[in-house]
Amino acid sequence: MFLGMFAGMLQLMLGRIPVTLGMGGGILVFGLLAGWLHSRVPRIGAIPASSVWLLQHLGIGLFIAVVGISSSAGFFIGLKEKGFQLFLAGVVVSLVPTILGLLLGRFVFKFHPVITLGATWPYPNDYFATVPEYTLNVATAGGVILYELVRRRRYATS
Repeated sequence: MFLGMFAGMLQLMLGRIPVTLGMGGGILVFGLLAGWLHSRVPRIGAIPASSVWLLQHLGIGLFIAVVGISSSAGFFIGLKEKGFQLFLAGVVVSLVPTILGLLLGRFVFKFHPVITLGATWPYPNDYFATVPEYTLNVATAGGVILYELVRRRRYATS
């Protein structure tokens, strides 16, 4: 991480324009390099699964906290000015994709409603992460089936 932060501070001059990766870009590049190196030599950079889980969840939690803190003033001003419209827009943006997915699964693909509900769950990556590899339930099967049907249909029509 230190090397990434250092690389992000370096500036390259293209003519009279300074170009830099920035702190986040430098860390990202060195993170990608470290991941690639670990895939080649697994002894280098081995991190226990519990530590990876902690870093992932802590990272997303801190990211959400920082975004919330930095945007809170504008949020409350917008809520004060356009409170009900803002709430209604959030409801529409949350419900429309889920309802469209349910209707598509039920009437176009003719899936059983339980399978369609699993396939349209808004956060499938979190769900798949909680299911052990040896179990396969209806909701997981729905996501896999929907993905495979869409993939096959796309290749069949092209």
